[in-house]
Order: sequence, then C-alpha cells, then structure tokens
Amino acid sequence: MLSVTSNHGPVKLEDTLSDPCQSATGSLPVVSLINHIASKYLNDCSTIVLYDDYFYKSDQFNVVIDQLMKTYPYPSVHGRLLITGRSMKVKGDTMKRREQKCNNFVLLTKELEMVSDILGKQPDSRIIIVPLTSLWQLSSFLTSPVSQNLVNLLVLFDPSLTVEGQEARNNSKDIIIYTHLLFTDSLGATVPKVVTVWRCNRLTQPHLNLFPNKFQSGFNGYLFRLSGAQQPPFVFRKKNQQSKTNVDDRITTWDGYEVRLLQLVSEALNFTIKIEEPADSENASDIRVIKEVRNLKADFAIAGIPATADRMNEFSFSTVHSHDCANFITLTSTALPKYRAILGPFRLEVWICLIVIYLFAIIPISFSARHTLKHLLKDPWEIENMFWYVFGTFTNCFTFVGKGSWTSGKNDATRLFIGTYWVFTIIITAAYTGCIIAFITLPAYRPVLDTAQQLLKANYRIGILNGSGWQAAFENSSDKVTDKLLKKADFVPNLELGLKNVSRAVYWKPYAFLGSKEEMKFMINTNYSPSSRHKKSLFHLSKECFVPLMVSTVFSKDAVYKHPLDVIIMRAIQSGLFMKLSRDVEWDQYRLSTGKLMQVSSSNLKMGTPEDRQLTLDDTQGMFLLLGVGVLLALIAFFAECSIALRKRCKAWLQQRAVDDASTSRNVSVVLDAQNSSISDYLGILHSENHHRSQIDDNLTLNNNPLSLSLMSLEESLSSQKSVRRFSF
Repeated sequence: MLSVTSNHGPVKLEDTLSDPCQSATGSLPVVSLINHIASKYLNDCSTIVLYDDYFYKSDQFNVVIDQLMKTYPYPSVHGRLLITGRSMKVKGDTMKRREQKCNNFVLLTKELEMVSDILGKQPDSRIIIVPLTSLWQLSSFLTSPVSQNLVNLLVLFDPSLTVEGQEARNNSKDIIIYTHLLFTDSLGATVPKVVTVWRCNRLTQPHLNLFPNKFQSGFNGYLFRLSGAQQPPFVFRKKNQQSKTNVDDRITTWDGYEVRLLQLVSEALNFTIKIEEPADSENASDIRVIKEVRNLKADFAIAGIPATADRMNEFSFSTVHSHDCANFITLTSTALPKYRAILGPFRLEVWICLIVIYLFAIIPISFSARHTLKHLLKDPWEIENMFWYVFGTFTNCFTFVGKGSWTSGKNDATRLFIGTYWVFTIIITAAYTGCIIAFITLPAYRPVLDTAQQLLKANYRIGILNGSGWQAAFENSSDKVTDKLLKKADFVPNLELGLKNVSRAVYWKPYAFLGSKEEMKFMINTNYSPSSRHKKSLFHLSKECFVPLMVSTVFSKDAVYKHPLDVIIMRAIQSGLFMKLSRDVEWDQYRLSTGKLMQVSSSNLKMGTPEDRQLTLDDTQGMFLLLGVGVLLALIAFFAECSIALRKRCKAWLQQRAVDDASTSRNVSVVLDAQNSSISDYLGILHSENHHRSQIDDNLTLNNNPLSLSLMSLEESLSSQKSVRRFSF
C-alpha cells in the first residue's frame, strides 16, 4: 500500500485521492495558497520567509514550514524570528544582507503587533502573513497604524491553524484572504476587507487582482502636514489678502513652483495640505524643513531641497521635478564705454601690429633711400621727421617735400617701399573708417565671466551664504581652480547682502557670489529692474554649472504615500503642466521697470535692433576725449617748454648778475685805492700846514705885526678846503 509520509504520521494515498480538495502533492491548503500567490505575484523579487517559534518548535505547525521550503516555486531566503518581551527581531543577518534589494515577504507568526519591528515601512514589497490569531485580533491588526505602513498586504486566515487536532484541520478547508483599505476618510482610517477565499485548491474569484492599487481613489480628503520655508522660486511667502478680524493685518499665503505642483497633485489625489514654517530660523531653509520630517512633525517637506546621497539614505525623495545649479553671479557692463569706440574696429593685437609696422617702416625706407643709417646716429632728431612722414603716409597726406625728403628720392627700392605701405594704408584706412560708424552707433558688449578659471584670473573675491552648505559641497573637490577660488570665501548672512556686495567693489576687489541659480534669478527679476536701456551694468549668472542640483520633495523614509504622488508628478512633468505652472509663477512675480507684472526672459544680453538715428554727444565722446587728451598733452608739453625756457632765462640772468657783481667789485677796489692815496696826501698837507701855522704863530707872537689878519684868512681857506675834501671822500 502506497503512502505519503509527513511529520504527523503516514497519510494513505487512497485517502488523498478520495478527497477532491486535497492537493495532488499532499501539501496543506495554506501552503498551496502561498505557492499559488508566489507563482503569480512574487516572481519579480526575491522572497524572504520568516517564522517564529510558534511555527518552528511546534510539532503541530512545523509541517507548514517543511512543506513550504520544499514546494516554494522560487529560490528564497528563510530566517527565524526571535521574540523577547515586546520586541521581535530576526536571528542572524538575514535582513541586513537584503536591505538594499527588491524583496517580498512571507511571515508565519502569532504576534501580529510586532511585525513592524521586522518590516517597518514597506510601500512596494508584497507581503503575505499567515497568523496564528483569532479573527478579532486579525481585525484589530488590519485597522492599526502598523498595517497602514504595509501597503501591499495579504493576510491568509486559515481557521484550521487556530484549533488543535488533525480532525478539526481536515474539516476546515476554506482560507479567507484579507487585506485593508487605506485612507478611507479624512482622518486616514484603515478598514479591513475580504478579498476572496481559497477553496479546494482554487480561488473563488480567480480573475481578481490580489494586490490592487490602494490609492486609485486618492486619499479621501486626508490632511497632510507640510513643512515649508522661504526658498524662491520653489517656495516663498506672499501677503495678498486682508484679514477679516484686523484690516491692517494681511494673511500670509504660500506660492512657488513646488506649492503649485502639490496643489495640482492634491486635486488629482483628493487630499489637502497645510504648510507650516519651522520655528528654527538659524539654519538654511532645506536643513530646517528636513529636521521637521525627521522629528515626525511633518509628513513631507518642500523648500527647493536638493537630493544628495546622504539624504537619500535617511529620507525618501519624490521624482525630480526641477533642476538647479550652484552658479556664480557677477556684475557685467551692458556695453563697452563710448570713449573706446574709436579703438573698437581693431582688436588690441591689430593695433600693436600697426604700431610696430609703421614704426619699423622708418628703418627700411631710410636705409633704401641713403644706403646707410649713419645719419640717424649723427642726428637722432631725424627720427622725428621720419615719424611724421610715416604718419602722413597713414593719413594719405603726402605734403612732405624738401631736400632730405623721401619723396624726392630716386631709388626704386624706396619707391617700392613707399608704394607698398601706401596700398596697405589705404586698405587699413578703408577698413577702419567703414567700421568706426557701427562701433559708435551700436553697443559692443564686454565678455562676461562664465568659468571659475576666469574668476580666478580676474582676482575675484567669492561670497557664500552662511549655513547654506555650499562649502561642504566643494570640500571633496578635485578641481584645483575651485579650491583656490574658495580658499578665502566670504560668508554673508543673507542673499540680499551678497547681491549688494556684488553691485559694488568690496575690499577694492571685484566680487562674485555663489548660490542657487534659480533663487538668485528670482531675486533679481523681482527686486531689480531688468530694463538695461539706462543702465551701465547688470547682474550676470555664469553659464558653467559648478554643482548640479536635483530638486525634489522630501518624505520620511519609505513613506507609503510616496509612490502615488510620484505618479502624478511624473504625469505633470511629461504633459508640460509643471512647465506651465512655473511660467505662471514667473508671470505673476517677475516685474518690469515700469512696475507691471510681466514674464522676463533669463537669456544673455542681446544687442538691440539697429536703427537710423543722429549721433549724440554720448556717441562722439571718444573723439572729444581723444581731442582732450591731445590738448592735455600739448599743454603739458607747453608748460614743460615754458619751464625750460624760464629756467634758461633765470640761469642767464644769474650769470649776468655774477659778471656785473665782479666788475662792480673791481671798480670799488680801484676807487678805494685812490681814496686811500688822497687821504695820505691830505694828511701830509695837513701836517705841513700845521707845521707852517705853528711857525707863523710863533712869528706873529714874537713880532706882533699886521700880517696876522692875512694869516687868519689863510687859515679859513684851508679849513674850507679840508671840508670839501672830506665831503668828496
């Protein structure tokens, strides 16, 4: 007699064949049901089979594990659940090795409330649970928040596993398949639902999908808590309505790319949102809102948050809906200064070549005319005459004639040189005069800075928003230019101060600010007039994307509502609705210089349409500036010549004065010598007169004769002569 052996004793084959609901392989109905579901729904991922001690150690239920391991249609990983107190864990590292892979689960357990310790949140994995519980416990589990985190859940309720005895199990053939309905009302309630029944090795409704989309009808008005912070143009506050209680107070509403996108998604999935700003105001906006999701104070966060590898390990991100960049913003001129228009037709290298050619033309022409250069060494001022001749050649003014003029030369080589330069000059002059009008009337934009190499070469000082995390993005950069550029970065507290520093020189150096391209573009278009008609300089965003950023909405890790939101977001992007929403925000917020709301293009500077017009003083300032420079140089030369001439005159006057002083000193010495001799003669005469007088006095005194009167008169005459000589001396 043939028989099938099991852990519970031999089973006669004729008994198996006589029972129409018995499996052909002799497997239990619950094992047959698991294999049927696995062959149809669990073939896309690996399966992990977990069982607790109630199945593992029990002789009554161990047969389920035995038959399942032998008959499961796909390779699987199995593990044992250990229950300690009020917690459950998997023995070994079965779950750790399968964390980052696509997994489906089959659980054989009695403690349904502890399933969350093992599975956590499973929005995508398909889960089959075979419980050893009563129907009431099963209903309580399906309505609990634990089951809400398991989206694709099937519970196989086999009544035969709840009673003891082989006879009772044989009499109970039906297995009821349960699932749950998620977010059935605005409070997010979960309701159990019977899907179908497994009877006699087949489903009563075989064409029914056992893992349907649970969010096809949306969220039934459920209120999601959003954490949002100011990060234009993705999220920003605006005051547009007056409060009913206080006229002076205005209601703050939220707007932006992400806000309008979520409003579109909420209409499609029938849920509502409430945006609240975090109380923390010290950190950057993305860090603040992410912190709220981490602390379970918000369901998801929006603030133009870029997805990074570290964040993706901790949180779940929606489909990327926007792309942003870390860009440098600098100040650029709308057009080159008009005084440079006279130099505009030729580039710098052309002017250098022209100067070199015309200056060095002196040497071959001079040598060909006289076959020597000795005259340049004897008379260096001859170079000046040659310069003016070359200048006359350039201006087509052949009026230099004379004995030593090159135009009077008879040598053929000289004539060929002059003719060649003349033809060359005609072409250059025609090219210059043909282009000078365009450069005077039409603006020429200066080259803008778009790369880090250009910023480093121009010696720019870099500003970064404090706490933005940009410096962390460049910490592991292998670009030496970027490292040098950000070595001495300046941290500013807000974006407004950064743009202010860009608009004026800081520390006598040009300034560039590193930040979010979209945020800076929004700030400029909403706060600065985009009209460049009367502006000499404008802000310029570099074309080079230094750090590409993928902007997404942040959810808690493995959030169950991520997938349905992703589906609507992808549809909005693919259909162009998100682009329309973005342009609607720009239309509402971007302003022209007239104050009107208008869409503004973010393209580069463009040259205006040429039009016929009269030249203004601003257009001709280059010529007047050239004239002013020439007059200034002439005045400088004039004053220099005057100073040299005055110096020469002063020097000649001083020399003449020295000569006059020398001749005067010689005349004075001659006069003094003559006067000294006159004085000595006078003293001799006085001495003789005195001697003579003494003799006369003695004679008069002795003789007392009438000659005394004549002597007295003689004395008076001598006295008068003495006074005259004294006066002349």
